[in-house]
Amino acid sequence: VPVLFREDGVLSLSGNAEILMRFANGADLPMSGLIWPEAVAAIAGTPCLVRERCGLGQVISFAWDPVFRGYSLGTQRLLLNAVFAGPAFAGQP
Repeated sequence: VPVLFREDGVLSLSGNAEILMRFANGADLPMSGLIWPEAVAAIAGTPCLVRERCGLGQVISFAWDPVFRGYSLGTQRLLLNAVFAGPAFAGQP
C-alpha cells in the first residue's frame, strides 16, 4: 500500500508490539518525489503500522497520517480496519 510519509520519525517498538506493516526496502521505497539517501537508509524496512497490547485492549499506531487530506483511499481502509475490526482482536493473544 503506498503511503505518504512526510513526518520526521519512525516507530519504535516495545517488547509486546506486533508489526503489521513495514516500509519497503531500499530502491523500492520512493514512488515519487524527492527523498535523501540518508532518509531511505533510516526509513527502509522500519515498521509503519504496529499493534501493541495494553491491558485488555490494544493500541494501533501509524507512522503516517492515514487520512491526510483524503489523499489515499488505501490508507483510509487501514484506518477503518483498525477502528472497526480492531476491537474484535483486542482480547486475543
